[in-house]
Amino acid sequence: MLVHVLVLVAVYWALSTTGEIGAITLLLFWTGASLSWFGVRSHIESSILLRMLFLLRQSSMKQEELLGEYESHYGESQRIEELLRAGLIQKTSGGMVPTNKGMWILRIVSLLK
Repeated sequence: MLVHVLVLVAVYWALSTTGEIGAITLLLFWTGASLSWFGVRSHIESSILLRMLFLLRQSSMKQEELLGEYESHYGESQRIEELLRAGLIQKTSGGMVPTNKGMWILRIVSLLK
């Protein structure tokens, strides 16, 4: 994120000296590009269907084989680790619970349904 902001500042500085683009225009573009990039990247990296298609690229598999192969590469423990790394859940004595960040995202997603 720091690199992203530093590049934004550098681009703004370079463009503002020529007077070809305003701060608001650049900020709107940069925000849209950021959301698109991180959204697409996140979806591609975590897409169950895309991963299964990738596993089927070599040959056909029975359903049980496909699920077994998928879970061996990206099972429950990997998903939990990903949620922990992202700060969306935390371990407590009672089990896993959403963090404030996780709850915020849940609220947003529930509004989109």
